[in-house]
Amino acid sequence: MRLKNCTIHNNDGYGVIVANGATDTNIHDNEIYENGHAHSGDLAPSGIIVEHNGTDGTTIENNDIYQNDGNGIYVLGEADSGPANTTIQYNDIHDNSTSPIDGVGILIQGAVEGDATTPSVHVYSNNIYGNYAQGV
Repeated sequence: MRLKNCTIHNNDGYGVIVANGATDTNIHDNEIYENGHAHSGDLAPSGIIVEHNGTDGTTIENNDIYQNDGNGIYVLGEADSGPANTTIQYNDIHDNSTSPIDGVGILIQGAVEGDATTPSVHVYSNNIYGNYAQGV
């Protein structure tokens, strides 16, 4: 799937969800902002989430991701497996969340496939600033 040149904003939940075995998804040249406003509890939806085992080959590049209630980009694995070959590059990720629980520019959590010699999540040349919590 290719998601290109879209403006995705003011959704109650996540801006973009890549899940359940989606493969070779390319998310590029989009503006993704102000999503996740209808959450309850501590965790707010992110601008983009990539989750579940078998959700492989996702590329997220050249996007402007900002002012989401949760994290900018969230890569979420299960206890022993998760997305493989995720590339996050050339994005502007800024000013996400108002909560220290969320608000990470890029959050990678849980198991993702790969190891120290063949990592599965590749993060290159992103401009990450002004998020409530950590950059990565």
